[in-house]
Parts: sequence; C-alpha cells; structure tokens
Amino acid sequence: MGHAIAPEYIQGNWLGLRPFPYRLSGQGAVMSKEERVKWLEHNAYYALRTSDKYAWTWAEKIDWWTGNNLPAGFTEALFRAKKKVAAGLPLGFEIEQIIENAQKKAEEFYKDIK
Repeated sequence: MGHAIAPEYIQGNWLGLRPFPYRLSGQGAVMSKEERVKWLEHNAYYALRTSDKYAWTWAEKIDWWTGNNLPAGFTEALFRAKKKVAAGLPLGFEIEQIIENAQKKAEEFYKDIK
C-alpha cells in the first residue's frame, strides 16, 4: 500500500473545494509558511512509515520538476521525512496544535462564506 500526500491541500490551494468545509480546506491558507512545511513533513513521514514501500504526491499547480509554484521548503520537508523514516528516527515534533489553531482561524476567517 502506498499513501497519497496532498501538497496542494497543505498549501491551501483547495480552499472552497466542495464538500470540504472551509475550516478544513482553508486551514493551509491561514498557516504560516513554516507551519505548512512542518505539516508536509509530518504527512510524508507518517505516509512513509505506514506504507509498504512508497508514498506519492498529487499536485495540479505545483510542478516538482521545474519548481514552478513549488512552495519554499516543501522539497526539503519530503527529504527530511524520508531520511528520518529510513534511519528509524522519530518525527521530532507535534503537529496537532498547529492544525487545531489553523482550523479555528480558518473557521473564524471564512465563517461568512457559504
């Protein structure tokens, strides 16, 4: 089994995508660049730890080959996650509070949008 990682979602590019509520699709849009990089590393780390061998990404606007629309730090986050998993190391940080804060912020920011 190989897990999917959605960097477009983490970047906030799925804002308003139905059927996701704004607190979910908007959470990446209200995070700082550093928080989004941590979130990507977290998702890649656990995708690799729980897959048979591979994890994959799906991106429509991010071009990994040319670097077009590639958020700063995303490539490095994937390599850090891969290195930690290969060495049997822990992730080294918690993400739950970042996600919770982003969901609350997105819910408040987008509360009037239907």
